[in-house]
Amino acid sequence: MTGTLIALLIVAAAVLGWSATRSIADAARRHGQAACARAGVQWLDQNVALTRLSLRRDRGGRVRLLSQYSFDYSPDGISRCRGSMALLGSELQWITDPSQPPG
Repeated sequence: MTGTLIALLIVAAAVLGWSATRSIADAARRHGQAACARAGVQWLDQNVALTRLSLRRDRGGRVRLLSQYSFDYSPDGISRCRGSMALLGSELQWITDPSQPPG
């Protein structure tokens, strides 16, 4: 009986963790699209890729997930450039400005 309860708790924690990271990825996707729209560039692939995951404290001292994502965009419809961003929880910390030339 105890083994079943422990297994159920592990599965529940995994589902909650997956759900939280999906909502953060959705927020990253929205931030990437908005940055590209503001810059007047084409957002490619309609997706973001998780590049780094760590734990950080927010201003209130709570431990939160710091996620870094990359995304691709094209300033001219031909070339492909890579942008990146970081989110603490679902709050945007910084993002590459797609209106600035890479380099």
